[in-house]
Amino acid sequence: SLPVTYLLYRRIAPDGVFQLRTTTLGTSFTDTLAVNGLAHAYYVVAKDSWGNASPPSPPVSVTPISSASQASAESAW
Repeated sequence: SLPVTYLLYRRIAPDGVFQLRTTTLGTSFTDTLAVNGLAHAYYVVAKDSWGNASPPSPPVSVTPISSASQASAESAW
């Protein structure tokens, strides 16, 4: 099996432009630059060692929160 590189693209604002966030050989990634409370959208492209790229994955949107915010929200319920 050939090595695969994953290109992870991120958009912060809903009307923003996707930009390359990182390239990795792994299948997981923690975005340490994500901003709490702001929606981030991501998609992935896989690329083989010959440079052939897959179609982009469907975008996934997440909004990170801090553990302090989560505790406050949970205690409000």
